[in-house]
Amino acid sequence: MTGRHRPRGVRGTALVLGVGVLLGGCTSGPGTASPSPSASAPLPCAEDGSHAELGATRRGEAHAEFTTAGGTVHVAVRYFPRGGLFESDGGQAAVYVGDAATPPTYDEQTGVVSGVTAETSVREGAWGELELEPGRYWIWVSNGSDVVVAGCEPGSVTEPAPAAAEG
Repeated sequence: MTGRHRPRGVRGTALVLGVGVLLGGCTSGPGTASPSPSASAPLPCAEDGSHAELGATRRGEAHAEFTTAGGTVHVAVRYFPRGGLFESDGGQAAVYVGDAATPPTYDEQTGVVSGVTAETSVREGAWGELELEPGRYWIWVSNGSDVVVAGCEPGSVTEPAPAAAEG
């Protein structure tokens, strides 16, 4: 081996590592998740309210369910997936909610979720709000992260059913 010989791939690897360092580093690889500030943030209302951790949901794959007494339901999305240097979610997730009696469906070609009663966009580290009538609802999150729902009144969020695979 001469001093000029360099194994294949070394130049490309150095370039990728250099770009990662210049743009703030990359501590998480594809498919990993990192906790968002909302993972440890206080609930959005008094301690006497109610909340439910519903696990990881994903549009078209798994949904969770909960019952609400109606009114404002707060939603937090935790553990945003990290897709690498140019992740597509950008720290936001779409949250879809619908009547539990009508299971959700997702059309991959059009990107449309059917049976939606309410939806919101939740930023990483923040709580979103949904206005819901009393009833039982399914919930999906666009990026497959954990979801937490909370209500400010005692018993306003009850009967959680964590995420379950569709079909």
